[in-house]
Amino acid sequence: MAAQARSLLLTTNPDAPMPNADRTAQRTSNWEFHTFGCIVQLVGIPLLFAFPLGTMLGLLMILGGGGFRPRSRCGACRSLLPSKEAVVCAACGADLVESEDS
Repeated sequence: MAAQARSLLLTTNPDAPMPNADRTAQRTSNWEFHTFGCIVQLVGIPLLFAFPLGTMLGLLMILGGGGFRPRSRCGACRSLLPSKEAVVCAACGADLVESEDS
């Protein structure tokens, strides 16, 4: 699985650094986005009752706040990962392992 990811990484981005098999990093989450999304949704709930403009704005805030979910980051270089299924960091080439809190 990791060998396929390395070959995919090298074929899709030739400028990416070579993966380092000796370097591992934990996949961490960026919870600031999650907190901000909750606040946006909480502000949108009371707006639902301010008909008609507040209702539309409240619906947009509730739906839009759900888009602020935690993003995965590399534990070594703190760069954003393209997906939760990534096994190699595209920025530093570290092999990613699950963190204890995931």
